[in-house]
Amino acid sequence: MTRVFFFDEQGTFFFRDDASSPQELKEKIIARTWSPDVGLPWNNTPISVHIIGNTVFVTPPGCSNEEPEIPVPIFSIREREVLEAMVEGLGHKEIGQSLSISPRTVKDYISAIKKKLNADTPINAVARAVALGLCKPKLN
Repeated sequence: MTRVFFFDEQGTFFFRDDASSPQELKEKIIARTWSPDVGLPWNNTPISVHIIGNTVFVTPPGCSNEEPEIPVPIFSIREREVLEAMVEGLGHKEIGQSLSISPRTVKDYISAIKKKLNADTPINAVARAVALGLCKPKLN
């Protein structure tokens, strides 16, 4: 299974899973023949398509995987644990229970993570962390 992330200029993203190989998907996305129900936001303009493992990243023109927009942040051990739990899709309460901390403390860690990743939302923070290679989503 291959996961495809689509990013726009503001860092907003959506993703879909597909049974095709990453290379097959890359070719279909570039040719604009993949999944007719997915309208790429850049229609006829060039796009960048990058493969990292079983994940395909589609970005608007001018974005590059060689130099991220933001420097790669340094996280404390606890921030990394919270971020990894966020990548797994856990909520505040579940993260708190798994790490034996309060949901309020989890919220504080998430705020710090968002700030370090220059993200507006927790989902955007997860997307940026994955795009920077800081975390790997479990693709089931």
